[in-house]
Amino acid sequence: MVGYPIFYNHLKSLEYRNQRLKLNRISVHADILEQRSKTSGMQFRYIMQADFVLFLRDAISCYLNKSSQSWWPISLVYNDRHSGPFEIFARSESKVYFDRLVSILGINNKSDLEPIMAAFKGGTLHAPKWDFRALDPSTLIGYERIATRI
Repeated sequence: MVGYPIFYNHLKSLEYRNQRLKLNRISVHADILEQRSKTSGMQFRYIMQADFVLFLRDAISCYLNKSSQSWWPISLVYNDRHSGPFEIFARSESKVYFDRLVSILGINNKSDLEPIMAAFKGGTLHAPKWDFRALDPSTLIGYERIATRI
């Protein structure tokens, strides 16, 4: 058995293509994912959300096991199209909904997220960043509002 990070591969060939053709794209890989989503029947925002959930799950696991992060949310280079928390986390304002989400994240409760968010802020965990844009995981999950409603 292997974990899901085995599906993450950094595609150097796409970097070479970007340089060779002087495309000046932040991520050709993200561009391809975004273009393919248009004919897949899956809205790209759901791909970004799933990519972020995998990134967050990996970050939590790495923090707890003191290992290095192995999932990078490629699709989130397009996050400027999305504002606020992803839908799955916006729904997690409800404690009942959040209690169903904890197993996906590999935690037991909201307080388990506190050291994770601190690790992102302190640089122990690395948040997604492209060029001059850095993403804040706390904002993408709406951390302050999680499990605040019954």
